[in-house]
Amino acid sequence: MTVALPKAARYIISGSTGAVVNIGTLFLLTHFLGVWYLASSVCAFITSFFVSFYLQRTWTFEQNTPGTMTHQMTRYFGVAIFNLLLNTGIVYVAVEYLGVWYVLAQILASVIVAVSSFFIYQHLIFNESQDKQV
Repeated sequence: MTVALPKAARYIISGSTGAVVNIGTLFLLTHFLGVWYLASSVCAFITSFFVSFYLQRTWTFEQNTPGTMTHQMTRYFGVAIFNLLLNTGIVYVAVEYLGVWYVLAQILASVIVAVSSFFIYQHLIFNESQDKQV
């Protein structure tokens, strides 16, 4: 007997998996293969993007409508870039203007970005009615 996880739990697991892939790829490429850390960071971002997109699309939001993947991936990438800028902005303001420890600032930014992203993914990216309009 399998237990169906709530969508929010699947979202957290999928997002955590993407984060582990990101950090793991960064560490593997930089520490073990000697790749420059910024190049490793770009590779890690790209790798985790595809892992996260696949997990969010197929498992979290169970959205496998044929012919929608390209549009969903394009929107997902736009949100990923926005999230990167939002995360950076939140960390910067929290550290530079509010005096928050940078690690705590990153944790807070990650929570804010994750919560807002859940709703964006659910209503704008992995939404069948949106896909029918495309």
